[in-house]
Amino acid sequence: MTGKFDMASLRARLDDLETRLAKTLRSLASRGALPPSHRRELADIRARHTALHAKLAATEDSTWAAVARDLEADWDILGTAFERWVAHVDRDFKRK
Repeated sequence: MTGKFDMASLRARLDDLETRLAKTLRSLASRGALPPSHRRELADIRARHTALHAKLAATEDSTWAAVARDLEADWDILGTAFERWVAHVDRDFKRK
């Protein structure tokens, strides 16, 4: 991952992902119900999002340098999971 990575930017990225997720779900709602496999992936993404928010909040009183690498890795995993999920859902809906 490139660019600035600190608590404020991670908070902003998490907020942005939350906005993108809501927008994606509104768009998907017009296409019909999500299949169970996509709902499970979505639940996993939401759980990771919640966990990363909690981890960030818990580190506010810790030394940032000691946890930044771990948080950045969690962010990369969450972002990749979201992008993969959106692509997978789009492919499935295009097949129908």
